[in-house]
Amino acid sequence: DGKLDGIAKTYYRNGQLKGVGKFRKGEDIDGTDDIGYDEEGNRVSTRRLENGIFIEKEFFKNGQLKRESHYESEYPHKFHKQTIYDETGGIVTDVKYQNN
Repeated sequence: DGKLDGIAKTYYRNGQLKGVGKFRKGEDIDGTDDIGYDEEGNRVSTRRLENGIFIEKEFFKNGQLKRESHYESEYPHKFHKQTIYDETGGIVTDVKYQNN
């Protein structure tokens, strides 16, 4: 049926791993992480599905958390929480909102 099933990997032109994720019938698997890397092999992002909520994280090059967002997988515009950090781990912005 052409839908992803299992582990999917993408690569940069230089052969470096760009991302890896796990899928079942084209859908993200609850409780597993999709991980993104830069061309030097540093982890730059993760996305995890937990009980219908996606939790996305973005990282600075030093590995420190840069941004964390939460939203409903079926309705990403319905509920959203986002925290943005500076490179020392201090909170720059912390926003929670819900659209109906």
